[in-house]
Amino acid sequence: MNVSKLSLRIIRRAPCSRSFWSSGDSKQGLVQIYSEQRLLGYSAEQMFSVVSEVERYHSFVPWCKKSLIKTRTSEQLEAELVVGFPPLGEAYTSTVTLVEPYLVTAICKDLKMFSHLKTVWKFKPVDEKKNAQKCQLDFAVSFAFRNSSHAYFSRMFFDEVVKKNVGAFLTQAELRYGRESIPRQRPVVYALK
Repeated sequence: MNVSKLSLRIIRRAPCSRSFWSSGDSKQGLVQIYSEQRLLGYSAEQMFSVVSEVERYHSFVPWCKKSLIKTRTSEQLEAELVVGFPPLGEAYTSTVTLVEPYLVTAICKDLKMFSHLKTVWKFKPVDEKKNAQKCQLDFAVSFAFRNSSHAYFSRMFFDEVVKKNVGAFLTQAELRYGRESIPRQRPVVYALK
């Protein structure tokens, strides 16, 4: 599997913009897309470990109330997740594809609140040396609510929610592996139309 081509299909849709909104397909609803890139002071293996352990999400991912693995192979797993944004909650099944230590993708099924939800985490080692504690993170999430009122409310909190989610994974990496090997980098944010 060519990791870079897989990620580029998702991330390279259009030129960058500061808007986090896309008009989307009228059947699917308003599609919201967020993508960021940053240099991390953790190895690709370390970040892959944190992101691929979906069964632990309920203990550190904001608004994740339940994370249960239903089936698992070395390259894919099915997880049942429950997320709650008071007063709303959503239970769904996510198919997670793993390409160790480079890629974790999640495509959600059984969605009642969303018509579409996809997440991609790509980790690219920066230093060829053994035990290098750096990697480049390419993260993207895209989703569309079925209900226009949910989309309206999410517009107000979208940026904050996504940043808190990414931050939760970095905090979890710090708890497991200590401080980053380099000063924390600001992300380069891409929003696609």
